Amino acid sequence: MKTLSKYKEKAKFLRRFNISLALLLFALGLVINPQASAIPPHPGLPPSAVEHLPQEALNKIPADVLERLTEEEEPEFIILLEHQSEEMILAGHPQAQNNPGLKLGLKKSHYGQIKNNLRSRFTPNQIITLHEYDALPMLHLRASNPQVLLQLLQDSKIRRLYEIENLEPFLAESLPLIGQDLAINLGSGFTGAGTTVAVLDTGADYTHAAFGSCTGVATPASCRVVYSQDFAPNDGELDDNGHGTNVSGIVAGVAPEVEIAALDVFDGAVAPTDSIIAAINWVINNQATYNIVSMNLSLGIPYPHFNTPCMDNWAAIPFANAREAGVLPVVASGNEASTNGIAAPACTPGAVSVGAVYDSYTEVGWFVPLCFDAEEEADQVTCFSNSSPFLSLLAPGAYIEAAGITAAGTSQAAPHVAGTVALMKDANPELSPSDSEALLINTGVDVLDDRNGLTFPRLNALAAVFGAAAWGSLDSDGDGVINEFDNCPFDASGSHADPDGDDQGNVCDLDDDGDFLLDTDEVIYGSDPFNPDSDGDGVLDGLEVIAGRNPTVHEPAILIAVTSHLH
Repeated sequence: MKTLSKYKEKAKFLRRFNISLALLLFALGLVINPQASAIPPHPGLPPSAVEHLPQEALNKIPADVLERLTEEEEPEFIILLEHQSEEMILAGHPQAQNNPGLKLGLKKSHYGQIKNNLRSRFTPNQIITLHEYDALPMLHLRASNPQVLLQLLQDSKIRRLYEIENLEPFLAESLPLIGQDLAINLGSGFTGAGTTVAVLDTGADYTHAAFGSCTGVATPASCRVVYSQDFAPNDGELDDNGHGTNVSGIVAGVAPEVEIAALDVFDGAVAPTDSIIAAINWVINNQATYNIVSMNLSLGIPYPHFNTPCMDNWAAIPFANAREAGVLPVVASGNEASTNGIAAPACTPGAVSVGAVYDSYTEVGWFVPLCFDAEEEADQVTCFSNSSPFLSLLAPGAYIEAAGITAAGTSQAAPHVAGTVALMKDANPELSPSDSEALLINTGVDVLDDRNGLTFPRLNALAAVFGAAAWGSLDSDGDGVINEFDNCPFDASGSHADPDGDDQGNVCDLDDDGDFLLDTDEVIYGSDPFNPDSDGDGVLDGLEVIAGRNPTVHEPAILIAVTSHLH
């Protein structure tokens, strides 16, 4: 590997230098032992250690990440452990299906057991737990040296190892555009009362009038910020940036009676992934306490961009567990003007990814270093908004004034969606995250992104809220099957067969065979969208693509490597 060859060249140079120095000093009547000052390739890491790792271990971590971590004296990282599915965990406990507290308790007990089993195989000074993440099958660890890291990679109970990454914030007449004013004022009475949105951002200055002029968290009773915590190192400020205050203000404006959990995940200008996962872990643990219905993440890693879902990234399991707990993750798509890819973690399965449109007409041009809009009009996709074929929604993102701050970006678009989820859950508390997502997407107003020719639904809060209120008795597609029992509630055409058992009929199922490869991508790769294993080699088509293999070529030899990589 490049790291080891670099160490070898460095060691070779130092040995030559020390020998030359020894000869010089010997000529001066001095003696030096060239071995005494020679620098080994890496303290505690034999040169062949990485090269001799089995492929199963190498599949758990990208090569460049392994290279960086093995250069650290005490590497720090996040691990994802092999764990049972929710169905397996709850087997034998039928009462847990309708008892969220018991369900969460059983899952935490299982996660705790597998974590303790892992720690029992190492001494306390070999691995230090920095974050326990008790509601997730994940741990934030520090290893005493790179050799311990390599041992962990070879542990069969570890599925994946992630580097700590630093995410950045994604830097109005928006409410009438999405019909929020009509949704609130047409006598519906749905205002988000009794719900909470968790905002993972830079914090929130809750003393602003937009949040009830709080003197403290939940103080006085009219204060709408019911929880506030720094998950990154405490900076002693409610919000040292203003970004989180603006984002929280948008949520509060969309849903006039929603409450806010202000979760500060930023350490200065960046949000480390370990802090974000800790905040999501808190959300899962406290969903029932605060009735948290959505969580907003107006942050991300600007590059690279993804034009297909990033199946195996660090946010996949936290987002999946949040949804299982009843919380819908809403994530900004990013502001790098990409027309064929969105940023992480918006690309993560389970995320509702949100791009931005202008909320009104203006002749004042919008300029950022990457793009320029000479003039703007309502429902025009902003030039900076990242886009991709699998972007979920568009929402107003420029220019948005909230909590005394005016800003523009997909950061401002996402909280319009997160706040609308609160309105929908007020209208119908029985909605699942998947129900809410389906309503948001299928009630949206079609908007053409003329940069790439793709059409996306723009948030329509009015239709989404009234759709939520009628959900269960409504027959949206007029096929004679009410939505509650309709596995394809917005399309009466085609077959309602559900071969992959995901409760979505073929006509509206993006992945008909459940092989983790979208039907549109199956066309690109030449695989069969109705056969999860097109080449019959025992490995799902999507897993083969992730492993860099052709899903139409029978390669039985890769079975163990691919399945151990993704389980």
